[in-house]
Order: sequence, then C-alpha cells, then structure tokens
Amino acid sequence: MKRTMRLSFGAALVALLWACAATSLTNAWKDPDYKGGGFKTLLVIGATESATNRRIFESGFSRALSAAGVEAVASYTVIPQDGKIEEAALRAAVRKQGLDGVIITRLVRVDKKTVYTPGYYAGGVPAVGYRNSVYGYYNGAWSPYARPAEVREYESAVLETSLWNAADEKLVWTATTETFAPSNVKSAADDFSKVMIEELRARKLL
Repeated sequence: MKRTMRLSFGAALVALLWACAATSLTNAWKDPDYKGGGFKTLLVIGATESATNRRIFESGFSRALSAAGVEAVASYTVIPQDGKIEEAALRAAVRKQGLDGVIITRLVRVDKKTVYTPGYYAGGVPAVGYRNSVYGYYNGAWSPYARPAEVREYESAVLETSLWNAADEKLVWTATTETFAPSNVKSAADDFSKVMIEELRARKLL
C-alpha cells in the first residue's frame, strides 16, 4: 500500500509540474558596496522582441511590485516603441519619472529537458467471484492496477533580472531564475514576480 501511494504521488507531482509554470531562484548577487536603502520607485523593463509578451510581463511584474509598496512603472507605458529601447529614450524616461532605479529582465536561454516516470504494477488480483454481486464488484474495483512508464519533454526558461541604481547607473543586484514549462506568459510572470519580490525583500532592496 505504501509503495502504491508513494508511486502515485510521484506521478501526480510530475503531472502537476507539467501543467503549471513554477519559477525557482538559481543564483543571486548583491553589490557589497551598496549602502542605499530600499527602492521606492522603479522602471520595469522586459527585454523582448515580442511587444505582446513585453506588455504582459511588465504589467504583471509592475502590479506585483505595486502591491509590495513600490511605485512601479511598466516601460511600455512611458516608452511605447517596440523592440530595443534607445539609450537616450531610456535615460529621458527615468529622469522624467523621477525614478530611483531600473529593473530589467531578459531571456538568457530556453533549455529542453526530459522527465521519466517509471511504470509499475502494484500487484494483486480481484477476488474470485467479484462479479457475482454489486458488493463484490465494488470491492474488486479497488484492486491494484498497472501504470505504464511515461516520458515527458518540457521547456525551461532561464531569465536574468538586474536592478540598477538610477542615481549613479551602477548595478546593485542581479539574479538568475528558471521557469518550468512556461506555456502561459501571464501565469509565468505572476509566479516569477513572487520569487523576485521575496528575494528583493530579503536583500532589503524593497
């Protein structure tokens, strides 16, 4: 019974991870010489060629930062041009909005990974005569069953997020994250935001 429950839980966990994006922090660094406090106003930038993904990501991250007490401005709302933002336009937007810092997220790479779940048979057979009555059949319905092995392939997005001080334009903090099976940009952005805000708070940068 314990073996059956353990294997069933393992299969369920793989299915859950396959269905939902999950972000994990893989690496982080903070400038040891930074003496400033937490940032109160930030320009949020999603560096991507896709205008749609940029808007979805920046909106989600900005909303989460705002909920955490930061005045966050999605870059597309003040720099509407698509694609790469020119340095002059970026400087002008930061100066005009009077922002403390800039936080930029970029896609580093997309990895392809494979998850293998071994098959198993829990053993046992239904009792003899289990079809002779409704009660016998019901008991037989709980008999152990076999599950074939499964091989699933998925993509994992590796992102780099950097926080810059607007006053001296120096890098304050940077982190690398990995998002499991990011099939939906909005849900992935929401999960990503939670991980980033937790890390930034731990570093006393918010």
